[in-house]
Amino acid sequence: MKKDVKEFDTYSIQKNGIVSDFDLKVLIRLYQPIIGYTATSLYLTLLNENSLSPVVANNRTHKRLFALMQINKTDFLLARKKLESIGLLNTKIKENENKIALDYLYALQSPKTPNDFFNDTVLNSLLLKSLGEDEFYRTQYFYSDYQPQNDDYIDISSSFEESFVIKPASIRNLSQHYSEKVTKNVVSNLNMDAFVVKMTEHLIPKSLFTSAVKKEIARVKMLFDLNEKQLENCVLSSIQIDENQKKKINLMLFNQEAEKCGQSTPVLEQPKDETSDLFLFAKHLDDSDPYDYYKGLLHIPSLFKNDLYLIKQLQDAKMTSGMINAVLYYCVKNKKSDYNFNGYVQKVASSVIKEKCQNAYQVLNYLKKALVRKFDKKEENVFSSATTIEDPINDEFEKALNEWGK
Repeated sequence: MKKDVKEFDTYSIQKNGIVSDFDLKVLIRLYQPIIGYTATSLYLTLLNENSLSPVVANNRTHKRLFALMQINKTDFLLARKKLESIGLLNTKIKENENKIALDYLYALQSPKTPNDFFNDTVLNSLLLKSLGEDEFYRTQYFYSDYQPQNDDYIDISSSFEESFVIKPASIRNLSQHYSEKVTKNVVSNLNMDAFVVKMTEHLIPKSLFTSAVKKEIARVKMLFDLNEKQLENCVLSSIQIDENQKKKINLMLFNQEAEKCGQSTPVLEQPKDETSDLFLFAKHLDDSDPYDYYKGLLHIPSLFKNDLYLIKQLQDAKMTSGMINAVLYYCVKNKKSDYNFNGYVQKVASSVIKEKCQNAYQVLNYLKKALVRKFDKKEENVFSSATTIEDPINDEFEKALNEWGK
């Protein structure tokens, strides 16, 4: 199969595995001296293109790619060849439906870990040739697990007893109190099995929840008085990718996130009357699937690709179904045009997340108050200049509640 490419040949991008910030540093520090600036730029450009929405991603031509990188076809083919040869890119090809142009599939591969890179004789030799001995060994040292020898050092660290005085009786009482509190408050209030199943919905394997991890989750819940949604967010924020590209829970990071969450637990308005129209409407939003709700809100038989992508983004931001539905309702009811509507939704969603809302009721109350402040003080809208609301939110709520009631 020929490896030439025409300007109007189309391409799609596939990313195999996760490319982290650390991987990009490895790409620049270890791979760029071998493959050169243009090939590195091509990798980064394709990686960025892969993050575009499906709407933008369709019908991409190589002519567009050449213009984006400001390179000609010859330079592109050479850069692509280098990426393929060094294992950062796999290229596949098929005939287009019109049999005039070709479709290319560019599958990006993650860079090797520094340890694997330096254990690869070929890559080692190429890097040495590119950098020279001094810079090569300096770079190798930078990524090594070198630890200074401490045999000649004397430990002069202070002991715990030198700074703190605690009576043995106090320790026993505290230990007993702690055990009782864990038994009463944590074990009874947190169904660990159900919590683990819930986390698998976020593609977190059950195998990550070892007995030690479960014990730490229970301890942290009690210590910082967190609810299950907060615990869920803390776990998701502590997920990392190890050298083998496998997920793991970083317990130190989990504790840090839990502490921040415990210190900044928002005092948000709770429903005073659970029979009110607003509460019932919010409960309806909480119980509705965002995809089905948005379809009904727009009065269309099926959602477009950019609609699906928008909801996926909001879900990736750890918003609940109720929060998503409340934001979509608010934005649809208050839009003046479709210009950059998704951007408007994302800005409103961002403000809701910063306010630490956790359900539809809190979102509706927050947005209602934010809009009232705008009309009372005639201030610029708290979200963006794209917000073009002309009627008070109270009227819109009443209309929506009446429609929902019918």
